[in-house]
Amino acid sequence: MGNILWKTAFPLGTSDGIGDCDWTPDQKMVFVGRYGTPTGGKRGLIGKADTLGNLLWWHALEEIHAIGQAIIVNEGREYVVAGIRYMPPTYNQSNLCIAKTDSSGNVLWARDYGGPEKDYGYCIAPTNDGGYLVMGRKDTSAIGKALVYMVKTNCMGLLTEPQAAFSTYQTGDSPLEVGFQNLSQYVYPDSIDGGYYVWDFGDGSPSFVCGQGYGACPALVTHNYATQGQYAATLTAFVCTDTATVTQQFSVVPTAVGQVAVPTYHISVLPNPASEVLHLEAVGALSSSHELQFSLYDAMGRAVRRLALRANGGSVRLDVADLPQGLYFWTCYSPDAVLQSGRVVIGNE
Repeated sequence: MGNILWKTAFPLGTSDGIGDCDWTPDQKMVFVGRYGTPTGGKRGLIGKADTLGNLLWWHALEEIHAIGQAIIVNEGREYVVAGIRYMPPTYNQSNLCIAKTDSSGNVLWARDYGGPEKDYGYCIAPTNDGGYLVMGRKDTSAIGKALVYMVKTNCMGLLTEPQAAFSTYQTGDSPLEVGFQNLSQYVYPDSIDGGYYVWDFGDGSPSFVCGQGYGACPALVTHNYATQGQYAATLTAFVCTDTATVTQQFSVVPTAVGQVAVPTYHISVLPNPASEVLHLEAVGALSSSHELQFSLYDAMGRAVRRLALRANGGSVRLDVADLPQGLYFWTCYSPDAVLQSGRVVIGNE
């Protein structure tokens, strides 16, 4: 009937607000919003209270500055929130942001989406494929209006789909041993939400599976073939409900132990983490006239840097000081193949 049964205040910060609340499976209340810092800033918050309004715990969410809505997922074991993140260094630009926490409010991952102006996330809903649909607002000075902003992500809060790729060479550790280097992108087997690989070596032997939910993926997967010949190996990458499959043919011939059938190479990307500059270098058994293409991608798969890199040509400087803090992914291509890929953390604090 709208009569107040009880009321309580949570003295969390200097200027606090609740954006959303919901009942958890254990009949408690989880709430999200923002709180004010002593310096006048804002931070997102998530907290939990019992049915009488007694505060059980609360956490500041450094990745989000204000939260509009939260949903409870995985039978109450995790929460996903949507809100706003003000972007450094000036904090005049904001991105729509989503984050996932465990049942105690500890952040598992955070993603933000937006452009050069101000974007906001207001509400979030789960989708049938395990992903999320986030609704918000996008300001634009070009037409002087605010637009509805809608983002659809996968179960890890990302827009990217897996891209399976690998290379092969005989290791020389045994006469018919082949090494498989995984060059896939956008799979993240270390994510708490999934991402795993299935290797089929093409000789009728059992598949090798690694990644989330299975054993850790080694840096190099090796397989011994019983006989020499022509084989076709297949790698399938799984992310949430998305898959990518690639098949590659290659020849296996006996090699002397200690003899590597295909020369090795290495792309050096240092330091990691980096704050202002990356130093890139391609070294190994590649022709000095071999020009490579280096590309750096953000978490949504957008290329943020591209440059030419000459094999055995010494270190090349790449300025990243203006890039937002976060995890980035890189790939180095030769004219006819992907040579190597990896990830680097960039921070601009």
